Amino acid sequence: MKLERINVLRLKNGKLVREVVETAPYEFAISTMAKWEMVIADEDADFRRGEIRKLRVRPIYLREESVSVPCAFNHHALVSVLRIGEEGGPKPVESERKIEYAIVIAHRDGKVLRGDLLAVLNVFPVVFTKYAHRPKKVGLADVEKDTQ
Repeated sequence: MKLERINVLRLKNGKLVREVVETAPYEFAISTMAKWEMVIADEDADFRRGEIRKLRVRPIYLREESVSVPCAFNHHALVSVLRIGEEGGPKPVESERKIEYAIVIAHRDGKVLRGDLLAVLNVFPVVFTKYAHRPKKVGLADVEKDTQ
């Protein structure tokens, strides 16, 4: 297993921080049993066709050692979810995660309302099949910068 040093860009207290992390690829198995989680808008927002924007969603808690795969069907007539995330940036699969927002693209002009179903996630537990090197922070790559 070859360890690599990579940069992970995070947002901490409104500033961008690039952390140097030591990690390695590893294999895992996905369970055939899954759970559906609904991605639900937690704010009202007006959209113009083609606009891409970050939209707050009701928090979804993912257990450690699980992965999520978006359902292929579109669940909203106005927008499609491109990505989901949590404030502060990505966390390793070994950590519990909290989804707090979705990046969406609008198909047409209109309004998303708080409570609208935006998407469905298929959440699968995973089992590591080989030794997994837990990512370890080893330093900073550059100085913190203010976000615009």
